Amino acid sequence: MKTIKFISKDRKGLVEAIPGDYITLPEDSNEINSYIYPNEINNEIYYIIEVSPDNINPLNFNGVKIGLQLYFKHLQENKLNFCIQFIGFESKADFFLDCEYALFLKCPNVSYLQINLDFKINLPSEIGCVNKQEATDLLKKINIKPASSYKTHHSISNEWAISRWSKYLGLKTSIDSEIEKSLYFQYLKTIYQIHEVEQKNNFLISEGHLLLIDDEEAKGWNDFFKKLKLSTSKLKIESIGSDFKKEVSKNDVIARCENKIKEFKPQTIILDLRLHDSDFEEENPTELTGFKMLKIIKEEINPGIQVILFTASNKVWNYQALKAIGFDGWITKESPELSIDPNYTQKVIRELKVQIDFCQKRASFLIEISDEIIKLKELIKKNNLFESEKDETRKKFFSNFNITFDLLEKATQSKDFEKYFNYAYLQLFLCIEEFLVFKNIYEYGDKCYLNHNVKVAVKIGDKKWGSAIKYIEGNRNTPSYFIYQTDNENNRLNPKQTDFKMSCILIFFFNQENSKFLDWPNIRDVRNQKAAHPEKSIVEEKEIFQLIKFLKYIFNSKNIQVPSKDGLKNDITL
Repeated sequence: MKTIKFISKDRKGLVEAIPGDYITLPEDSNEINSYIYPNEINNEIYYIIEVSPDNINPLNFNGVKIGLQLYFKHLQENKLNFCIQFIGFESKADFFLDCEYALFLKCPNVSYLQINLDFKINLPSEIGCVNKQEATDLLKKINIKPASSYKTHHSISNEWAISRWSKYLGLKTSIDSEIEKSLYFQYLKTIYQIHEVEQKNNFLISEGHLLLIDDEEAKGWNDFFKKLKLSTSKLKIESIGSDFKKEVSKNDVIARCENKIKEFKPQTIILDLRLHDSDFEEENPTELTGFKMLKIIKEEINPGIQVILFTASNKVWNYQALKAIGFDGWITKESPELSIDPNYTQKVIRELKVQIDFCQKRASFLIEISDEIIKLKELIKKNNLFESEKDETRKKFFSNFNITFDLLEKATQSKDFEKYFNYAYLQLFLCIEEFLVFKNIYEYGDKCYLNHNVKVAVKIGDKKWGSAIKYIEGNRNTPSYFIYQTDNENNRLNPKQTDFKMSCILIFFFNQENSKFLDWPNIRDVRNQKAAHPEKSIVEEKEIFQLIKFLKYIFNSKNIQVPSKDGLKNDITL
């Protein structure tokens, strides 16, 4: 049996006759780890510890804190053959009144002996094994609190997660030693029976820009995310938030974040909810600075930017509710109670990696789509063709664009939602169909006109029309199209069809020789043969962009020209 004595230097004589190692109590009880571990932990140990080594303040029970640290260490490492004998000048009753950790004496193999005239320590012949479950249950009854620097559970979880996740990547942080020395963190580690983190590699493989917005980024998060990517990766990572705790307002925090986003242009943002000190007092979640920032990102900057909620909150989040308010994913920072699962650290980091890689790829598409939709809206605003009472026409187009974006967001969620690419294509194509119903664009009747004065079709019999353009039959390799050729008779022609209308617009308004301009025949066929049949095939991203490019051209008033080609003559007879 090994005996170790911890006692203040001026009372060494009290137990110097007892064989064993004498260690002077450090002024800082957190330094105890450097005194005996790890070499002595494998032996049966009998600890003799003076409860109050501080002569100036005898109620400063540093010895008890040391005893707790030792007890935690033994339980964590399953070295259960040990005993702690506290000694002090106070009676046991006074000790219970004065020491905030007095309930520690209820734990197995812990006892107290008052120093008096009859003081004598009788070493046991053997040390019984501590019942770990009983010890853990009794430790939970001790009122061990976090240091006053930890204002909330958020702060505790944040540092706990930084430490464990960094260890997973083999990264040392400035808070590691603080956590190792902290009585509270060691208490949590013990009662939750948390295992040490095993170092592994799990790297990001995506490209682009990733932005972390977190008021604790300088404590280790910035280093963690940079370590998370491959050294050869083209992913660029930056962070903001370390100065948010200074005397700045919520509006200042939001303005700084907004400027950083516009400057850095990230595809994905890792966003903490509580970015300002006042957020910790806020009960309404929509008033949190992070929520306000989310709204600005999605409504004012670009809704295609992916935002992953990065929270230390232990609130149970509902996935659908998070999606409804605009988050594209979420990761909960690992708190001590989550670390009960020995695989949690690995699982949550793997999930973080998967979400970031997925969001980076998804954002590249959605951000570009959003930018293109903004350009389309601007073209429609400037085009006088869309003037109407209360601007209803423009509002209808804008609504179509917004629905299209929502459908594409859903389409990019997973393979299960790919059919929404088809729905989005149909929604965009609807803009062409609505464009063609304007009477100042195309007017249908027995005589059909463009812009009220260019006659492009005339009815000459039952289901028989004469037209100013000629239909060219397609084949397996080439889709059908129209060319400019007046005085054509065609009993297959239908001037109501979108293809005929759009071909007339391209040939006359945009002065093309045929309707193959901007690949219109392919756009038409994707709509009819692909988009309308999601059970058979899925519209591709490039086909969405092809349609948008077409819409941008025809909605641009600068591209519309005075027709230089003649339509049908009034006195034509076919």
